[in-house]
Amino acid sequence: MSTSVLLPPARVDVYSLNKETVDCANSLVRDWRFSRVALRVESKDINKAIEDYEEHVSPDLVIIETDDIGDNLLSQLEKLAGNCVQDTEAIIIGPENDVHLYRKLIGMGVKDYLVAPIKEEELSNIIAKVLLDKKGLSDGHIIAVMGSRGGVGTSTISHIIGSTLADKVGHKTLLLDAAGGWGTIGIPFGAETTTTLQEAIRQTQSGSKDDIARLLHKDTDNLTLLPCGGDPLLETSSDEDGFENMLDNFMNTYPVIVIDLSAAEHSIQNLVLKKAHDIIVVTTPLLPALRTCRLLLKEITSRQSEDTKKPTLIINMQGICSSHEVSKKDIATILEYEVDFSIPYDTKVFMGAEAKEQELSRNKSSDKVIKTLT
Repeated sequence: MSTSVLLPPARVDVYSLNKETVDCANSLVRDWRFSRVALRVESKDINKAIEDYEEHVSPDLVIIETDDIGDNLLSQLEKLAGNCVQDTEAIIIGPENDVHLYRKLIGMGVKDYLVAPIKEEELSNIIAKVLLDKKGLSDGHIIAVMGSRGGVGTSTISHIIGSTLADKVGHKTLLLDAAGGWGTIGIPFGAETTTTLQEAIRQTQSGSKDDIARLLHKDTDNLTLLPCGGDPLLETSSDEDGFENMLDNFMNTYPVIVIDLSAAEHSIQNLVLKKAHDIIVVTTPLLPALRTCRLLLKEITSRQSEDTKKPTLIINMQGICSSHEVSKKDIATILEYEVDFSIPYDTKVFMGAEAKEQELSRNKSSDKVIKTLT
């Protein structure tokens, strides 16, 4: 089995006195597939696990390594089971391949028995199998970025968020432009257009994994783009159901999906806003953009339940035309909404990045902008 999906939220504890196993388990903490797994690694034996679960609730999965595979182990496992909650799974790592012991352990309810030394891939795959059997696949986290009108910098903000989450936070991220033929996502990343949005939707429904992989542009280890283009500009480039199926497909693989909605069709905007875990609304401090922003925020929030996270509001291009801008205090009054971030406009930084077709967040002179958002 190859672990190629985002694992569901879970707790996993590992107890081992073997440095190789401890190092192997600790390496999984940096693996994007385990980004929702709370992994705790103890350089202790089974007695420490028994002691811990007398005082604390046991995890979804506990992995114990031992050199003792005699009757004493079975006695210790019975004590451990007595301290664990009912649905805690267990994996034992032992020093030798013993079929008789394996059968006894499985009979006691142990999920699997592995023989040391184990490799990282073997450990990640067995943990994945147990968690997926137990909890099923987990959805990715969708971040929808939408502007109050054209020209407010929605695409730029989308690119910054996607590349920052990938480069600086370490999340495996998919950056997607929902604009079809109007999309420009590939330009600042130097990515060639690989497909139309219509074809991307078709391939994710009926194509093979290799077909889907050919649609994508791997920018870095953590950042992948879907650089669509070529769809007719004046025709519908995607249907709502098809776009949703494509998203559902990608959500099984990518912990974070950032979607630029700036030039997307209204049906796609509505769909993504319904599915999004975070909504970011971008506007400028100029009155025409703020008027539309007020309507947009009211429309989005009126559709949300009381316990839903409210949209994040970003005022972009602060200072681009100071004499005609609305102050931050007055913006909050006009919009009846608090401003979360204000991004100062630096002509040299923004225009320079656009002229050179470079991703802004990877320009050293943009550190002030990135710091504002983080």
